[in-house]
Amino acid sequence: MSLGPVKPAPLERDVAREIDAYLTGTLGLTVFRADQGGGRFARRTIGVGLPDRYGILPNGRWWAVEIKRPGARPRANEAKQHAVMRYLAIHGALVILASSVEEVRERLSIRTLFEHQPKGI
Repeated sequence: MSLGPVKPAPLERDVAREIDAYLTGTLGLTVFRADQGGGRFARRTIGVGLPDRYGILPNGRWWAVEIKRPGARPRANEAKQHAVMRYLAIHGALVILASSVEEVRERLSIRTLFEHQPKGI
């Protein structure tokens, strides 16, 4: 008995849209994107390794989300990304590695907007 076609894993951009909607719509955060500057610009102005989304929580704490496609293989620059995320976490940022909006919701919610205790990666 066939269960039908297997649904492919969502693309990273689809996951990013869901996460952006949650961060801006549900939590009301201002979101900065590290992936801006492609397209019409010859060179990106953001260094390699900065997480995909970042900003400041109402309590003054820096937050960052690195978005990965579910089940995707590691990329060549992932060691640099992990080093940057470790650095940010050591210095008190809330750093989230996510392949779904649910993973962001687990770490960043209305309650955590005002927490002052750093949690790291």
